[in-house]
Parts: sequence; C-alpha cells; structure tokens
Amino acid sequence: MIVSLFKNFSIYFVFSVLTAILPIALMPILTRYMTPEDYGLYSIYAMLVMFFGVLYRFELNQSLKLEFVGDEKDFKLFLGSAFLFSVFLLIPFFIVVFLVYLFFDDVFGVSSFWLFVVLPLVFFKAQILNLHHLWQISSRSFLFGLWGFLANFSVYALSIILLVFFDMGWIARVFGEWFVCFFAFFVALFFLNKHFGLRFVFEFSFLKKMLIFCLPLIPGAIVSYLMLASDRFFIAELVSMYELGLYSVALQFSFSIAIVFTAVYPVWESYIYNKVDVFDSYFLNRLLLVLVGIFLVGIFCVYVLSYLIAIVIPYLVDDNFVNAYLYLIPCLYAALGAGIYRLTNALLVLMRKTKEIFFIGLLLLLVNFILMFQMVSSFGAAGAGYSLAMTFCLGALINVLTACRNRKAAVH
Repeated sequence: MIVSLFKNFSIYFVFSVLTAILPIALMPILTRYMTPEDYGLYSIYAMLVMFFGVLYRFELNQSLKLEFVGDEKDFKLFLGSAFLFSVFLLIPFFIVVFLVYLFFDDVFGVSSFWLFVVLPLVFFKAQILNLHHLWQISSRSFLFGLWGFLANFSVYALSIILLVFFDMGWIARVFGEWFVCFFAFFVALFFLNKHFGLRFVFEFSFLKKMLIFCLPLIPGAIVSYLMLASDRFFIAELVSMYELGLYSVALQFSFSIAIVFTAVYPVWESYIYNKVDVFDSYFLNRLLLVLVGIFLVGIFCVYVLSYLIAIVIPYLVDDNFVNAYLYLIPCLYAALGAGIYRLTNALLVLMRKTKEIFFIGLLLLLVNFILMFQMVSSFGAAGAGYSLAMTFCLGALINVLTACRNRKAAVH
C-alpha cells in the first residue's frame, strides 16, 4: 500500500512540477504581449468562468466519486444520468443568459458576448472534470497527470499563437482555452465510455440519490468561489486594474506552492475514499498528524520559494511586471491556506457532512469580506493575499474540529 501511494504521489508530483513550470517559463512571452490591464481583464473573465462552472456542474463530480467506490455495479447508470442532466441544464442556463444580457456589460465590465462563450465552455469543462476526478479516484495517476499537463500545454500554446501572430491581447487566452476544451470534451467522452462504461441512459432515481448528497455542496461551492474571487474584486474596486494585473502575475508564481497540494490531494482523496469502511477515530487521528506535517512543509516551502522567485522574477517578466514580487509572499500564503482547507474539506465530504460544509463556508465568507475590506484598504493588493490566507487557515481549523466532533459517526 505504501509503495503504491508513493508511486502515485511521485507521478502526480512530476506532472505537477511540469504543469507549474509551464506558465512561469512562458511568462516572458505573456508579459511582453499582454499589459497589466490585460491580465486584470482576463482575471475578471476567469472569475466569470469559475462562477458559472460552480453553478453548472451541481457538484455532481463529488457524488460520482463516492458512487464509484460504493456502487461500481450500477455506476454506468449514475454516470449516464449525470451526463444527460448536464445536457438538459443547457436550456435553463441559456434562458438566464438572455435575461441578464442587457445589463451584463455594466455589472461585470466585460462584453455580454462572453456569456455565450462561457456557457458551452462550462459544459465542456464539467464532463472533462468528471473524467479527471474518476481517473483520480481509480488511481490512474499517469493518465490523470498526463491529461492535466497536455491540456495546459495546449491552452498556452494556442494562446501564444493567437497572442503573438494575431495580437489578440487577453482574448487570446480566452479562445485558447475554449478551443482546447472543445476538442478535449470529445476525448473525455471516449474515455468515460471506455474506462467507466458511460451510457446515454437517464435514471431519475439515480440522479435523485446524487442530488440529495450534492445539493448542499452547491451553496458551499458558491461561497468558496466568492472567497477566491473576493481578492480580485476588492483590488479592482479599492485599488486599480493595474495593481490587479501585477497581483494576478504574483498569483501565477504562487502556483509553485500548489505543486505540493496538486500532488498530495489526488493521493489523499483516493486513499481516504477507498478507506471508507475503516474510517474510524484511530484512522482520523493518523490523518490529522499527516495534515500537520503537510502544513509545516508548506510553511518551509513558502520561505524557500519566496527567495528563489524574487531572484528570478526580473528575468521572467517584462519590466512593467517586475513589481509583482511585492505581492508574492501573501499570494504564497494564500495558496498554502487554500491547499490545507481543501484537504480538510475532503474529510467532511467523505463523512457526508455537506450541510456543515455549507455553514462553515458561509461563516468564512463573512469573515473574509470583513478582513478583505479592512486589509485591502490599509495594505493594497498585498492585504488581499493575507486575508485569504487567514480565512482559509481558519476554515481548515474549523473543518478539523468538526471532523473530530463527528469522528464516531458512521460513514456510509
């Protein structure tokens, strides 16, 4: 078992490093052909995609993982019902798009045209995400890592072509992602059929079972989205789009700390999900000790990476972006806090404490908005990173306390 876990972690880690290096290696090109304002606008667009994605996927991917480890015999019916449900959802979502079309430009600051770009994109991403998560939970670590790397490589390659040869600015990033996801959608359908027996059959009883579990996760996912988007919103409103662009570049460098969590999380979730039958007080205590170790390693990585990145950043970005290093440490801490929070959240999902996840998220959102307003007003964009770091660490602590309080609860 230990050998298998280490093997999977090593594979995830290698692909995580490759995926994290990619945007950093391409930074000289991106920052030469994109302005800080372009980065700011793309950040707004990325938040829009994230928001619609949270609403659209209904968190069915979380339910599918539990059904896969609990009911492999009928899993193809769960998978087929989830897929057809996502197809049906396109109708009400298109209706909503038309309803908000007229005032969208004023609210979000980007053209309402992007609504019609985002909607099919989140549909493609929902199916791709289902495949990615199922590969993770079934310990297909090589396919999981290779898929993620190739997808990111393709997005950046196409984006740079559109950026350099067609001078499309931030829109190049948009179309690069859209076309890659379009083709990846059909590849995902092929593998969902080959590896997990996808059938285009709809069974309401199977969908109902999944929705009962995952519906409480939807508000929680929206709350998590609002927290992740709050830094960019407060910076744009209280500081400037220019500083938001610098902060966005620092965020990309902060993905270096996410290498650890990108490698750990798939192994962590796959391991605890497949230990559902022995998830008792003793097993939970062991997991909490591992969490403490990961957190301490993360703090060490923040200090090391902050020095290393500060040295190389002048050589990786255009002169207009050099000041991004001012926001590097707070962004690294925010990434560390988000990673720990995600690991602890997986414990509550496995324990089926979805209502608790929602209420914890709601509390954190309130705390985050208060901290964000105070710290961004006082410290600028750097305050946004520290606010997120404190909020996520608080959330991780509350998750751990909640898991301990329910440690004797049966997990079925």
